[in-house]
Amino acid sequence: MENNSFDMFNWLWTIMSVPVIWGYTSLRSLLGKLDVAHKRISDHELHVAEKYVRYENFLRLETQILSKLERIEQKIDAKADK
Repeated sequence: MENNSFDMFNWLWTIMSVPVIWGYTSLRSLLGKLDVAHKRISDHELHVAEKYVRYENFLRLETQILSKLERIEQKIDAKADK
């Protein structure tokens, strides 16, 4: 009788451990994919920081464009007055 309860325990343990092991392997796979996604985002942030215009350069360019537009506007106004 004692051997029968031990067999029952082994079967229950096996049945219960299969979903736990499956969940663990799925979680590890998901975490691996998350690490890859994190690396891709970090690489993109680095690319953006290296390749795109800095804020100070953008402000300088903006003031240059606005001053040119101001001169064009003054010339148009001077022609309209004549």
